[in-house]
Amino acid sequence: MTTSEWPCSGLPRLAIVLPALAIALAGESCFAQQTGTPSGQDGASVQKTATAGDFSFYLGVRLWVNTFEIPVVTNQLVIPNPSTPTQAVIQQTSTQTLSQYEYVPMPIVGLRWKDLIASASYFPDTTYTSNSISSVSVKRTEADASLGYLVLPTLAVTIGYKWGDLKGLPILNGPIPSYNAQVDAVLLGASGSAPLSDAFSLYGNAAYGWGHETISVPDAAGNSRYDLNYQIAELGLSYRFSFDSFLKALSLTVGYRAQITEVKNIAFGTYQPNNPPTLSSTTSINVRSVTTGPVIGLIGVF
Repeated sequence: MTTSEWPCSGLPRLAIVLPALAIALAGESCFAQQTGTPSGQDGASVQKTATAGDFSFYLGVRLWVNTFEIPVVTNQLVIPNPSTPTQAVIQQTSTQTLSQYEYVPMPIVGLRWKDLIASASYFPDTTYTSNSISSVSVKRTEADASLGYLVLPTLAVTIGYKWGDLKGLPILNGPIPSYNAQVDAVLLGASGSAPLSDAFSLYGNAAYGWGHETISVPDAAGNSRYDLNYQIAELGLSYRFSFDSFLKALSLTVGYRAQITEVKNIAFGTYQPNNPPTLSSTTSINVRSVTTGPVIGLIGVF
């Protein structure tokens, strides 16, 4: 990295995250809950309808109303020692700005064959704007695919792959105003449900994963690819409608979802204010980003 690139280095990476869906549809009522056995005569009838045959197809949409902690790189002039005010340095810092709420419709599709589950979801291109920094506008897209296995009628274990793309992550007080990032990760998860009545169920899911983030501009140490950790958790309620037709069941879910990413060892620089600025030292830190909000889903079982 040349000294002329200093304002763009040390970019804090957020990561995505992706999925917009719990790591697998097994965590949604259309899988784990539809294969469960609610109590009562009506519940027995639903169980027979929902699990008839070895094969089922799932299709639905989830609306996630969320806020996104957007990572921000700031280059600022500081005076390390007040007794020598003429010896100022340019220091890079990592901060966050909370986005406004965005309404993200996420289509989902899945298949079940006996106890095996396959699913995919898509987080469409969404623009996030900051509540406090008017110039910040970040575009975010995600997609995921997963495989699961029902170890119990109401509990599934899953493995999934997530991909995400971020454009326009902000850099303040630098010659380049923004940068782009791509994220990919493999996640291991579990999801399950507990019946509360014949139609109502409590559901929950969680996943933890490992991956990488690649950015469009190197950091202060010249790196542009980082390790990251990814976490997902969701808890909510589901109401199931059952049918004796091609549509076997329809599940309405209402929950709260959180996605957390932490990117490892990003180098932020301290520069001497020469022309051009010269790098004098670097500091490596981890950068976290959180996306949270309520989520409503409608999923059909065919």
